[in-house]
Amino acid sequence: MEGNVETLVLENAQLRREIAELAKRVEILAEQNAWLKQRFFGRSSEALSLEEQRQLKLFDEAEQAAAEPDSTQGNPTWFALPSMCGSSPSGDRCRRPFRE
Repeated sequence: MEGNVETLVLENAQLRREIAELAKRVEILAEQNAWLKQRFFGRSSEALSLEEQRQLKLFDEAEQAAAEPDSTQGNPTWFALPSMCGSSPSGDRCRRPFRE
């Protein structure tokens, strides 16, 4: 019976060492994971080159042009319907306002 207790004590000590090693490994992996998350998903401090800054301004100009009101929006453009124009002597009947 004493031999059985000795083997259990040795096995217990070995398992405690394994647990300590695994706990240390978990701690290291958690630190690596936190570092990788910060690196890939954290804020980036990318410095843009002068060329890249110029290229980004191209998109700003397109957005600004799209946001500007159209100067022809208030003035309708007149167009003639060819199939109807021949039937009216004055030609007024075939003119319809067209908004672009």
